[in-house]
Amino acid sequence: MPTKQWPASEVSLLCVGTPSRRNGSLDLTYLGRVAADVGAALKHQSSYHVVVVRSTVLPGTTNERVIPLLEQESGKTYGDGFRVSVNPACAKVPRSRISASRR
Repeated sequence: MPTKQWPASEVSLLCVGTPSRRNGSLDLTYLGRVAADVGAALKHQSSYHVVVVRSTVLPGTTNERVIPLLEQESGKTYGDGFRVSVNPACAKVPRSRISASRR
């Protein structure tokens, strides 16, 4: 059931910041919030949906964080009511590679 805030669509792009924390890990707060919001909207959508993660994330983040939030909020199962793809906007370069390239 589409709403004014969430019209019927087939694809959602998750493009939010994943800033680095002081310890170098990624802050996934914003990604978690938007994944939960999309999941809640999917609860009311009967058509199949694809969610594309464009935010910079480490391997495993989609399976361990994004998909569980989408399932929890939508009440749907991955592969049954929706699918998820990853198309990162950019990749983080390890600090050691940056240091080595400056020599």
